[in-house]
Amino acid sequence: MKRLICLSLLLAACSSSPAGPKGKDPTTLVVNQRNDYAVVLTWYDQSGQVSRTVVAPLTQQCVHFTGTLPADSVRFVAFTGDSAGHGESMQVQTPWFDPATGIVPSSPGSYPFGAEYWTLTSRAMLNGSPIGAGSAILMATDSTAPC
Repeated sequence: MKRLICLSLLLAACSSSPAGPKGKDPTTLVVNQRNDYAVVLTWYDQSGQVSRTVVAPLTQQCVHFTGTLPADSVRFVAFTGDSAGHGESMQVQTPWFDPATGIVPSSPGSYPFGAEYWTLTSRAMLNGSPIGAGSAILMATDSTAPC
């Protein structure tokens, strides 16, 4: 009986310990201020996994992507339109980043917070131009998960 109890305790202790590095799985807050088009956000990882999320007009959504492997680099591409690619041709994308560090190897100084946390805002339009200064789709890295 003592052996059974010791074995149960050992199994419980081992099952709660981490199974190696998890990697930095990215999170993006998508804010769609448009009333005419959805925002389509597509994540890719180096193992070939693809995840697509469509954020309806005048809504926002928190999108979390889990890479296939802890060592997979990931990135996303976003555009306004529908999931079949119809609509505007406005498109933005992130660089690939190292999931162990969040750093963009090709341009480490360009992303001071790393590249795993983003806020993406598709701005309201008036007569074909974004309201206010700047681009129709704004992307900003965040130091912590935005949602």
